[in-house]
Amino acid sequence: MAWLIPTILTLFVCLFGCEGAPVITCHNGELVQTHCVCPDNMICTGSHCSIAIRKDPKEGESSKVSGYHVTGAHACTDCSCHDKSPHKAPVVKLQEAPPFQLFIGIKTGTPEQYQKRRIEWRNSKCRELYEAAGWKYKFFVGHPQSEGHILWHHNQGGFDTPEERKSEKYLLEEQEKFGDIEFLPFRDQYMDISNKLLNILRFGYFHTSARYIMEHDDEYCMNVPVIKEIIATFEAKKANYTTKERPQYELYAGNYMWRGQEYDSMKGVEGLVAPYFSGWGSFLSRDLVKTIVETDAPHSMLYGLYGTVADDANTGKWVHYAQQKHHIKVDFVSKPMCIETKNIPPGSEQHQFIPWN
Repeated sequence: MAWLIPTILTLFVCLFGCEGAPVITCHNGELVQTHCVCPDNMICTGSHCSIAIRKDPKEGESSKVSGYHVTGAHACTDCSCHDKSPHKAPVVKLQEAPPFQLFIGIKTGTPEQYQKRRIEWRNSKCRELYEAAGWKYKFFVGHPQSEGHILWHHNQGGFDTPEERKSEKYLLEEQEKFGDIEFLPFRDQYMDISNKLLNILRFGYFHTSARYIMEHDDEYCMNVPVIKEIIATFEAKKANYTTKERPQYELYAGNYMWRGQEYDSMKGVEGLVAPYFSGWGSFLSRDLVKTIVETDAPHSMLYGLYGTVADDANTGKWVHYAQQKHHIKVDFVSKPMCIETKNIPPGSEQHQFIPWN
């Protein structure tokens, strides 16, 4: 937080709607989300409290916040901009989004059979079970890619293939109907599966206030009582473990744990071995995710140096790196928690899968 020293932080009560250019807001005392900014001669008002960042008195200096330069501006959430002369905003304690227990990113794909899986998942009782537990979920999918579509040519006037455009059409219609898909800005192919997982973790950390962040495949539903028991047990252990000298104790849990040396394909490019959980489903505590996607972000993204293609094996290597570099104690918990969607009772809402034309 050393970058905050040259800044003056003032907290404001906000009243109305939102407009303005993107900037950063905060969660857990850190600036993490993009919202809006007002010009120098304006102040922000909106439905949430906001934070103002003013430049250092030295000419030309500014605060650098997560890649944004903010000079003489008021950054705020849900804001409208108003002439500041008639207003004097009182200083208040920042109101953060209330945390919830678990965010779930469901890995899925772009072809027709994956839409069928998503419909089957929505038709099951799984969604209702997640909502009853107070959990939130999204499906994560990249940009469609046809087999054989070569992407490394400089083809300025090129187009997506007819098959890709067909997938895009049905994906767009599906999102407009259900609103539960997060689209990722890269091609949806297996060689990028670790990027998909990283983006699930990033979304869970930067765009939600969840205390735990999970990933699982789209043909599974997680066993809610089992997950809740794992979390309750861990939190009781953490309360007894954490001290000033031992500040960080994190959770990494999943359906089945591999030692990482059972098969050569599990090892990294230079032979790195780390335990990990099967990609069917696993979850991590929030601060461990923060270490992976923020503190160690360059290392995590450049997994080709030490890892493999497999996202689950790479997750174990990210956790291993966090343990070694930051001396974080991690509780590994392996317990069957994945139930195939076909074995989940039907939900109250049923949707028909219509084969693509």
